[in-house]
Amino acid sequence: MNKILYLATLCITIAFSKASAQQEHQYTQFMYNKLAYNPAFAGAREVASVSTMYRRQWLGFDGAPTSYMISYDQPLMKKRIGFGLNMHRFAVGINDNFVGNMCYSYSIIRTDDVNIKVGIGGTFRYYKFNFSDPNFYVRDINDPFVTTATEQSNISGNVGTGIYFTYKDFYIGFSVPNLYRNKIQIGNTTITAENREHYYTTAGGIFSLSDNIDFKPSVMMKFVKNAPFSADINASFLFNRKVTAGLSYRFGRSAIADSFDGLLFIQLAPKLGLGLAYDYNVSMLSAYNKGSIEALLRYDFSVPAQDKGDLTNPRYFF
Repeated sequence: MNKILYLATLCITIAFSKASAQQEHQYTQFMYNKLAYNPAFAGAREVASVSTMYRRQWLGFDGAPTSYMISYDQPLMKKRIGFGLNMHRFAVGINDNFVGNMCYSYSIIRTDDVNIKVGIGGTFRYYKFNFSDPNFYVRDINDPFVTTATEQSNISGNVGTGIYFTYKDFYIGFSVPNLYRNKIQIGNTTITAENREHYYTTAGGIFSLSDNIDFKPSVMMKFVKNAPFSADINASFLFNRKVTAGLSYRFGRSAIADSFDGLLFIQLAPKLGLGLAYDYNVSMLSAYNKGSIEALLRYDFSVPAQDKGDLTNPRYFF
């Protein structure tokens, strides 16, 4: 089966199968992108911040997934309230998926050491399928998913919630970005699919090893019904509060690895950071691709310690 045919088949099957697979966007640099998974994270870093991210999955694989993201969040009302916005575009094969959400968080407990935030978010999702794409190959002309129209689309909305807890130099979060199932229907077909609930747990912290080196472990666990439980486990080291380098291990089917990932984040200036990641794929698709790449750019409109550039607050690096 050639790559284009495989991707077209994969995109239709995943998007509209009753047996749901992992449907949400996946990012290797999840530790710098928690707002995409948990609305309670809005304002948690205690600075106004904007981030952009680009991900190209399965290099060398025609029609492979490509993701674009931009997000903004900030604390309000003496940092007790958080506000955030996310916009994503996810393209795979003949499918374009646009997602936008707005997040609100509130600190129900806030002290020097402890911060417990609860959050809620509203999501708008737009699916578009271009059946006139010259690379789309139809194996079965009687397939009810393939219509005579050149383009089909679907619009849906949802709400989600989460909780984010920090204690000194550690954090843990739980979230469900979509609380109910959206029905997805294309054209006049009677067959529908569901965008199911996804459950996320994130955790991590900072351990000081010396004056210039900190250890930053983190993990993200994902669960959706009818798909394998999956997790990203990361071990990173922060040098001089400027450069973070680490490795991640991702698995999905039982304990079998999906990829091994290398990550690098550089604090170019007190307000500007650059993140890079490379995934080395070891799943069954490894024979058809050269891995995945990801780039992140984050700008903070202020920094801790009264904007003096003194990056001493560990939460700033969460």
